[in-house]
Amino acid sequence: MDPEHGWNHAVYPVNSEQVRHQLKTVLSGSPLDAMKTGMLGSIEIIEILSETIEQHHLQNIVIDPVMVCKGESEVLQPENGIAIRELLLPRATIVTPNWIAYTYLDNKNKVA
Repeated sequence: MDPEHGWNHAVYPVNSEQVRHQLKTVLSGSPLDAMKTGMLGSIEIIEILSETIEQHHLQNIVIDPVMVCKGESEVLQPENGIAIRELLLPRATIVTPNWIAYTYLDNKNKVA
């Protein structure tokens, strides 16, 4: 966030293979009791996470679908919302969206 420019946000993509490697590293250690997501920057990352949850039979999954920057009302990557809805929500124990993400994930695609 940049206080000199109206607290604007910058979002930088993370390489999907880096995410895959991080998950592999974490899962090779102690067993996980729970997992929580945040902003998932691409469909490929969402697919990797979904596959990992399934392959490792992970439980207690909290999906926090960060889809907008604070103070904004537009979804950053609408196609990611569809992938989250189809691939991650069925595996979630708890989903903690804000109102904009909830409305989008509920397939309304706009804020009431």
